[in-house]
Amino acid sequence: MKTIQSFWSCASCLGVGAFILLLSGCKGDTPGPGDYFLSFKANGEKVTFTENVFATPSQSGGIHVMLVTGTNQTIQNANLQLYSDRPITDSLYTEGGISGMIPYGALMGYAPEAGQLFISAGGQVRITVEEVNDEFARGTFTATLKESGFPDMIITEGEFLGKINK
Repeated sequence: MKTIQSFWSCASCLGVGAFILLLSGCKGDTPGPGDYFLSFKANGEKVTFTENVFATPSQSGGIHVMLVTGTNQTIQNANLQLYSDRPITDSLYTEGGISGMIPYGALMGYAPEAGQLFISAGGQVRITVEEVNDEFARGTFTATLKESGFPDMIITEGEFLGKINK
């Protein structure tokens, strides 16, 4: 009899624990206003943008574009640009080119100070879009950026969660 009581006592505790986990998971997957960000390490130094972080999809002719941008209260800003002949979806985008008259691939730009603009053109970039919906776009990225007169800037541990800007 004591074994049965112990079993039900243990089962009740597990049930309550599972219920609490279920409730904590019901918070919702849709980010709120303060949840959007664009962050990365630039030559090992953490850079984070939490203001005006948007993912802006557009389409003109046969070109689909998504621009992910982040700014802060200084001159700093960063952007990721995705180009495709199909809608931007969960996929890996790398530096591209032009197919016919349609650009494809990915670019990154970062302005750490006034008068400086490091870009991935001539470097390399890998942007993985992990999720895109009507509310947000989420993903990761790495890049090697170039600016005339400066050493290459290595971008690692890049992540973004941008509010869809329609």
